[in-house]
Amino acid sequence: MSLHIRSIIFGGQKVNNAIKLTQLFLTARFARARSRFAVPVLIYKDKNLCRGATLSVGVEQFGRRGWDFFSTGGVGVEEDGATNLPDKSRLGRQEELCDKVRGQDIKLLKELRVRLICDLMYQQKKLKFMLPVASSEKVDKAGRYREFLLASLPYPGCESFRGYQSKYLNSDKLRFNWKVEKVDAILKIPDGVVHKPLGVNWAEYKEWSIKDMTSCYTRLLLYQLENSNGGVFVHCISGWDRTPMFISLLRLSLWADGLAHASLNPLEMLFFTVAYDWRLFGHKLSDRNSKSEEIFYFGMDYLEHMTDSEFSIHCGLQKSDKCPELVKIRRDKLLEVRRLFIGSYNQYIIPKNMKFSHIS
Repeated sequence: MSLHIRSIIFGGQKVNNAIKLTQLFLTARFARARSRFAVPVLIYKDKNLCRGATLSVGVEQFGRRGWDFFSTGGVGVEEDGATNLPDKSRLGRQEELCDKVRGQDIKLLKELRVRLICDLMYQQKKLKFMLPVASSEKVDKAGRYREFLLASLPYPGCESFRGYQSKYLNSDKLRFNWKVEKVDAILKIPDGVVHKPLGVNWAEYKEWSIKDMTSCYTRLLLYQLENSNGGVFVHCISGWDRTPMFISLLRLSLWADGLAHASLNPLEMLFFTVAYDWRLFGHKLSDRNSKSEEIFYFGMDYLEHMTDSEFSIHCGLQKSDKCPELVKIRRDKLLEVRRLFIGSYNQYIIPKNMKFSHIS
């Protein structure tokens, strides 16, 4: 965890305070599904790009807090007031605990100076056996997250990428079925998020292919990192499929522009993003591949579409006299990462899957 929370100095100013974050991680972890609290994974212009899971609900909050009490000797949620909500809003033990843990989550987000929360869930709440197992900031009844800009960017889950290589590779045929009953989230970009310079007609989002959806969301997030005055927090449900894909694309885009990890070559950058953005944060590659749910492959294959100048900080979001040269450098770097990935995937991952498939 020290990789995430070490104190980093930019221009004589401390960006993240390790001591404060360590304590907040301990107290805020119950607020999010599977205790996957907000973690800063990239710093750009003194702003944190963070990732995590969506909000947990009462059953998980009680269960994890109880288990944690016995397994850690009582290190848990602070008992003092965690929020400024009036007492009348606390209608029972579950509501009171929800106030406390989400209050700690909000403290953590504020310490990370998060301004924009981007929710990739296509549900308002995650249900299992008709019971809510996870929720979202956008449907928090008490409005605890009203101090943040909440962007609802519904994006398909890993099941929508089933058979990507064999059926949809390099095509616009990969689409999401918005008519499925469990899909109840709608795309919403709050007023405080500047997006008009991107020239996107957001009202048509249900007509987009998943490739176009990925393009529009990635460009929006890049624009916020470049132009907003605060950090960005990205999450889906558990944070191990959709979230790593977008975090990886953002990191690779900034790297290709020479604005992040400038010392890394394409092979090193591929290793870094696969190991850190995907594997370290729990992407279940073996399980997903056994079901042909190839969101990991899609994310890396998508790099060929990110070579366009519209993704570039230098030439898409700003203008530079050196654009032709910069775009060529960007293109060469991204295509080399993609080439290295596909070569390694075909050599190591596909044969392994075929062996497991033969055994089963």
